[in-house]
Amino acid sequence: MTSTATRTAAVIGVGLLAAVPLVVVSLSPWGDVGGVLILATLPVLAVATAGMRGMLQASAAAVAVTAVAVLLSATGPFLPWLGTALVVLLALGASPLVSTGRQSTGALLVVLAAYLMASPDSASALFPGLSPLGIAGVLAALVAASTAWVTGVLSLALRRVRLPRSEVPAPTLPYTVLLAALAGLFTWVSLMWFAGTNAWWSVLTVAVVLQPTGARMRTKLLARAGGTLLGGLIALGLALWLPAPATAVVGAIAALATLVIKLMAAPYWLYASVLTVTIVFTTFSPQNAVTGDILRVGITLGTALVSAVAAVIAARLFRMRAST
Repeated sequence: MTSTATRTAAVIGVGLLAAVPLVVVSLSPWGDVGGVLILATLPVLAVATAGMRGMLQASAAAVAVTAVAVLLSATGPFLPWLGTALVVLLALGASPLVSTGRQSTGALLVVLAAYLMASPDSASALFPGLSPLGIAGVLAALVAASTAWVTGVLSLALRRVRLPRSEVPAPTLPYTVLLAALAGLFTWVSLMWFAGTNAWWSVLTVAVVLQPTGARMRTKLLARAGGTLLGGLIALGLALWLPAPATAVVGAIAALATLVIKLMAAPYWLYASVLTVTIVFTTFSPQNAVTGDILRVGITLGTALVSAVAAVIAARLFRMRAST
């Protein structure tokens, strides 16, 4: 085997091992918790290059965010305001990560919070006999176990690997302010008028496309928009062509491919494409896959456009402030 083939096989093996908790939960009566575990794992993957300590810190943060977000989801009419406050605080709290180039970890924690508050039934419906505090405790425990497992697997896999440190350029955008403002805005809109829907995808797009520099944001925004559009077209073709029972298999294969692509640090447009296919076939029933696909692409492109306009305005203000 060539070195590339060996590396790919090793990454697939690590990916399969890291995905064990997700597979176990998916096959259990708590299968709908899978979305929570995936989103809770992403902040850990984002700091894998930082070693075990960084991953453990991300794991602990994901556990805390899970518990707080679930408790807030039970606050009724106060949720839009309290939920938005939580998202803004998380965004501002992630400010120190910008200087280390790991701001995506904080942004992904924002996404986890938005998902749990915007789609509370995805978790609470599985535990009808428990109080909000009980549900928060169970979900936090599941997140703790899953992220701890992923941390252990990745730490062992990378223990003899020296990963290069990427250069962190000086910010040209007020990243933290933009993240707090845009993520807070879309969270408030989602919780106020679109609770229980997938409108929280807007927060996910904001978290992904926002970057501390204009150049990196342009690159990520184009990759996100283009990759999502490509993945949406592929998912649409598969949804129209495949028989309904086969879509679940496609979703499972796409989910594994998403994890492997993430671990291999492949181009982001490829990751976004495969992730879109994964979401369409693991989130929606075969009958609703086409509608879900259109929503996924539409929300992503719309939010990306709003984020781009906001970044252009913020960049001009940032330069004006720097010159005074």
